[in-house]
Formats: sequence, structure tokens, C-alpha cells
Amino acid sequence: MNKTNFCVCFLIILLLFSSTGCTRDKVIDEIIVISDMGFDLEDGKILGSATYPSLFIPGHKGPDVVHGIASTNTGILTSFNNQSASPMEVGQTRIIVINERLAQKGIGDLITTLKRDPIIGSNTYLVISKDRADQILAVSVDKTPFYLSNLIKQNEENNNTPPTNLHSVFYQYYGTGQDVYIPFIKINKHKIVELDGLAIFKQDKMKMKVSQKDSIFFKLLKSKKKNGNFEFPYSASSEKRILDIRMVKGKTKFTISDQTSKQPKVNVTLRLSCFIKDAPEDIDLSDPKRMKSIQNQIEKRVSKKTKDLIISLQSKNTDPFGFGDLFRGRDRNWNEKQFYRIYPDIKFKVNVHVNLLQSGVGK
Repeated sequence: MNKTNFCVCFLIILLLFSSTGCTRDKVIDEIIVISDMGFDLEDGKILGSATYPSLFIPGHKGPDVVHGIASTNTGILTSFNNQSASPMEVGQTRIIVINERLAQKGIGDLITTLKRDPIIGSNTYLVISKDRADQILAVSVDKTPFYLSNLIKQNEENNNTPPTNLHSVFYQYYGTGQDVYIPFIKINKHKIVELDGLAIFKQDKMKMKVSQKDSIFFKLLKSKKKNGNFEFPYSASSEKRILDIRMVKGKTKFTISDQTSKQPKVNVTLRLSCFIKDAPEDIDLSDPKRMKSIQNQIEKRVSKKTKDLIISLQSKNTDPFGFGDLFRGRDRNWNEKQFYRIYPDIKFKVNVHVNLLQSGVGK
């Protein structure tokens, strides 16, 4: 047998073995694939909800919703299957919605359950909801497929939500010197699900909420991708005018001094490039002095808002920015309990440098 024929035979044998060696294959029209899940507290038990596309289920059109109640997180899937003629699978779940009441009580058991399940993808989103999780799913069920997960993804890429997924939550929860943050959503007055800031945790319990307006300043400190929008109150003469500012890119640098003292200091340096998306017509953006004035006021505004955000997190002894991990990397004798005793007393100084790009609006 020549070399070419041998290679062909070897490939055929390899394909035969690979086609018969997988025992986890399942036919799509024989299972129900859960796309979104939700968890609520009800009478001391966990109420689970799930949406799934029913395109392959005879007699059904579009997505459907199932509910189950159990004392454990894993018992929810059993409850789902008790109501289903086909096995329900969570391998393609894109988003898990957790009601605020449950988040305040603690999500440690849920995180542990998710970590133990290798089927659930690490790119799955966790979100906290002001409204009941089953109501969130009910509102979104008639939207486009994967509406909720696409809502989070779009705001991460283009707006003010810092990056997050199940993998990052695991890293924050099980790591040292940092705390978990998770996007917060609500149903607005128009019955549409929208982003409403960030839920901040200490260990497994939600301790505070960062408003949607302040989430851009959180993203500037936390994310490598520093894009987003905020409305800026510009003081022109004796009145304030509102400018719409778009962040494009930037860098963040943290510098520690007096680390071993009882009151360490952290200098935060933000270098940002941004442009003015919109401004009143009577503000002349072609005037260099005017642009310099706007730049200076943006720097002061961003500096104040980011420092206020850090102080509010310190007051709750929560550390989603991972300053503890930053200190740990510079001290081999670092101790987590000792650090968080002094964490509320750390002095932060924020320096912001803005490069104001050509805006293309105004006179």
C-alpha cells in the first residue's frame, strides 16, 4: 500500500471512530432547550421559571414558559421535567435572572450549583431584577430570540454596562480581594425590560446598587473598553447647559503608596478620549477657549463622580474593583481579613485627563 492510500484509509477509520464514539448526542426535536431561566423566592422556597423555543414541539408556535417550585436549585429542573413530555436541557441557557429579594438573601448556593454543572456555558449572563424574575421572562417571551442576553451584550459593547458573564462572576466570587458585580434590570413604565445599574455584592449577598447614571463611571474604572455615554452639565456663564458626551477609549492606572501603613493611599489616573455628541446651538464648539473650558469641566466632573462612587463602595465595605487583589499582588504577607478592616479608610485620589476630539456638532 502506497503512502497516499494509507493516509486515505487512516482518515476513513478515524472518521468512523469519531462518529460512533460520542454518546451525548441528542436529536434537537426530542429535547426542550431552555434559553432563559429565572429564580424567585416564594414562601421560603425557590420558584423557577424558564423560557424555551417550541418550534419543534407539535401544536406550538414561538417560545413558551414553564414554572417549577422546589427547595433546592437542582430540584427546579426536576420540577420542570415533571411537566414536560420531552427532557429539558440547560446547555444553551443564555441568561439567568435572579430576583432582588433572593439576591439579598444570598446566591451562594446557586453559584455553587452552576459551577458544578459543566453543561452551562461560561458566557451565560447573570442579572439581578427589581421585579420578579417570572415577570421579566413573561415580558420578554414575545420579543426576538435571546432578547434578554442580547440586551446585556449590546450595552456592554456600545453603552455603559461593564463586561460580565458567568465566568467573571465565578472569578470574583471564588477569588480573593474582590467582590461580585452583576447587571441590574427592571420593567419600565412602558412594560419594557431595561438596564437599571449594577448590583454590588459582599460575598454572596447583594449589599448595594449603583445607579444606571453612575454605571458609566464604574465601567471607566473596571473595563478595558472605556466607551459609553453620559450627559454633562456644562456651566456656561451663569447657567448650566446639558452636553451629551461620548467616551471612545482610554486607560486606567492605579498607583499605591504607604501600603503598609494603617491608611494607605491609592492614586487613580484616567486618560480618556471623548467627543461631544450633542450641544445647544448657541455654544460655539469651534472656539478653542470654549473647548478648553468644556474639557476642564469634564475632567472635574468625571474625577468627582468616580471618587464619589469609590467612597460609596467603601462605606459598604464592598470591593468590586478588586483593590484587595491589587494590594495582594504587591505584598506577599497580604491578609484578606486585615485588608478589609482598613479598606474603608484608604484615601483615594482621582486624576482625569481628557482628550476632547473633534465633535462635529454645534456652530
